[in-house]
Amino acid sequence: MKLSVVIPAFNEADSIAGTVRSIYAALKSAGISHEIVVIDDHSSDATWKNIHVLESEVRTLRGERNRLSRGYGMAVRAGLEIISGNVVCVMMADGSDSARDLVAYYRQLVCSGADCVFGSRFIDGSRVSGYPVHKLIMNRLLNTLIRYLFGIRYNDTTNAFKMFRREVIEGVQPLLSRH
Repeated sequence: MKLSVVIPAFNEADSIAGTVRSIYAALKSAGISHEIVVIDDHSSDATWKNIHVLESEVRTLRGERNRLSRGYGMAVRAGLEIISGNVVCVMMADGSDSARDLVAYYRQLVCSGADCVFGSRFIDGSRVSGYPVHKLIMNRLLNTLIRYLFGIRYNDTTNAFKMFRREVIEGVQPLLSRH
C-alpha cells in the first residue's frame, strides 16, 4: 500500500529540508512505498525555493504551490486533491511530528486493517516540548470540551498528525473547512 504524506508549508524555509529528509529516511529505511507531497501555502520566504531544490535530492518528493486560497486547511485540501497513495498522512512542516511515529502509524493501519490511526500528544508516556503554556492550556480546555460535547474518548482532536485510508478521505468529500 502506497503512503502519501501531505505537508502544508507556510514560511518554513528553515525547517522544510530537515522535515522532508527525516520523513524520507524513515520511510525508505522501513521499505514503505510512498510519496511526499509538500504544498507551499503562499509563503513569502524561501520555502518554495527550498522545496524545489529538495526535489532533486529526494526522489519521492513532489512540491506544489497551493492554488487555492491561503490557509492550513486549504493547503491540506490542495494536497489531498493530488495524492496517488492508498493511505494518506498529514504532517507538519516544522518537524514537530515524528518520522518514527509515521512509520508506526503506517504499520498499525496496515496490520490492524483500521481505516484511520490517530496519535495523541497527551497520553501516558508522551512528551510535549516547546509548546507555549497559554496554547497548551487552551488546547486542553478545547479538547476536554469536545470530548464531553460529543461523548468521545479521544483526547487530542486538534492534533493534525493523523493517517487515513484513501477511501475515508473520499467518503467525507467535499471538504469545506478552510482550517
